[in-house]
Amino acid sequence: MIICKLISTNNLIPDQLVKSGQTFIIGRNRQCRIKNLNCSRNFCKIQLLNEKKLSVEYLKDGRIVRMKSGEFLNGPGFSYKISLINDSMKSDAMTEDKISWIEIESGNVLIGSKFGGDRCSSDKIAGFDFDFTLVSTKSAKSFPIDENDWKLFDQRLPEYIQQLVNEQGYRFVIFSNQLGISKGKITVDFVKKRFENSLKGMQVPCLIMIATKDDIYRKPCTGLWDYLVQHIQPEIEINMQQCFYVGDAAGRPKTTTKKADFSASDLLFAMNIGVNFLTPEQFINHMTKYKQFEYQQLENNSPTLPEKCFKVGNNENESNFLLTNRLTGEKINDLQSILPTNVHCIIFCGISGSGKTTFFENYLQPLNYVHINYDQLKTNQKCQSLAKKSMSEQRNIVIDNTNIERNSRQQWINLCKQNGYEYLIFYFELSLKHVFHNNKFRQITGIHKSVPDVVIYTQNKKFESINNDECQQQFTINFNPKFAESNHQKLYSLYLIEK
Repeated sequence: MIICKLISTNNLIPDQLVKSGQTFIIGRNRQCRIKNLNCSRNFCKIQLLNEKKLSVEYLKDGRIVRMKSGEFLNGPGFSYKISLINDSMKSDAMTEDKISWIEIESGNVLIGSKFGGDRCSSDKIAGFDFDFTLVSTKSAKSFPIDENDWKLFDQRLPEYIQQLVNEQGYRFVIFSNQLGISKGKITVDFVKKRFENSLKGMQVPCLIMIATKDDIYRKPCTGLWDYLVQHIQPEIEINMQQCFYVGDAAGRPKTTTKKADFSASDLLFAMNIGVNFLTPEQFINHMTKYKQFEYQQLENNSPTLPEKCFKVGNNENESNFLLTNRLTGEKINDLQSILPTNVHCIIFCGISGSGKTTFFENYLQPLNYVHINYDQLKTNQKCQSLAKKSMSEQRNIVIDNTNIERNSRQQWINLCKQNGYEYLIFYFELSLKHVFHNNKFRQITGIHKSVPDVVIYTQNKKFESINNDECQQQFTINFNPKFAESNHQKLYSLYLIEK
């Protein structure tokens, strides 16, 4: 017997079966559950012709089209993938138990689809982390020893996820960080096999999104989510209130029975997106209690974030002034008003990641200042040589180095005095959290070179405060970055540091 399975790409519209010798009407009726008002109650009639083709008759105009297995039947508010099944062979639908994989962004992201998970659009997303959320290791080790080292985190998970998908119309999506791939610790094939082995018990459409590098796609950045809503299901307006994300990396401290979470990447991912967050334990308890996901019943607990977690608030810095006179407290918005008319040197002072080079590029480079930067010139001798050459040419200069010690600032002050230059000190003062945030932003975007955390800690420890008598013109910069690209501004506003 030949059977046609119409596999719906919308979780809210059920699949349909048409057996040999039967006809089936697709339309806005009780059986099909199509809601689009542009679809008539009797839109088209399906009839099997043979094991390779079926006939689709559009009832409004009598038009007849022949279709084959693997093609899509589309209409107002519905889309079905056609799967023709013969009793003597496996069907397309049966083989969909295997995960199909593609790579995007030069391999930075892996996308897997099981049971047509890449086609099952929904306005409600049930997002899950993978490791220690859906599965844990049988070996009890922090990292799996092979592709078979897994067990379900909880035996009730398949039942609960089926409830979400089949009864509540959720789209089941796994968002996973697998940085070990780009670091050479595990292979892509290892990761794929582990997902395929562990998801055999999940008999629902599933979309898998894996970040392989430390970039905009790695949680807590929202790159994976953005790709889902912008490229995989761009036609759907997401119901953020009913979406949720489940993950074990919640920044929880150590207890007598449980070790501390390795990071807060999952919690911050959910916060960056703006969806509900649950730990695996909270999800299991919630589903056990309510028998389905009830977003109205979620407890509104304010999480405790790790010390380094930082998000730039709307009022992080006042934006109506550019710098403050450190000696008088006067707030100044017009940079030109404090710049000397004679040749002069501006000495920057601030640890790495405090915004020095960005400030130069935004405000002083357009004024044709000579940029003297240790990161570019590599040695103090080359910095000195360029400064002396520029002074001989009567050019205004900027010393864009950390200058965290008084001796380093004094060498530039002495050089200015020797050459008859006026000098100013611009101090870049940010909290350590903000500096780490800037450094991570550098690393993700590649706009400027990032530095190891230990360098920032060391510079902060060695910093020597600026005395009033060091310079008669010293100012603190009010850090308010400018962005050439809107996506960079959005990225900067997120939680970037996961632990």
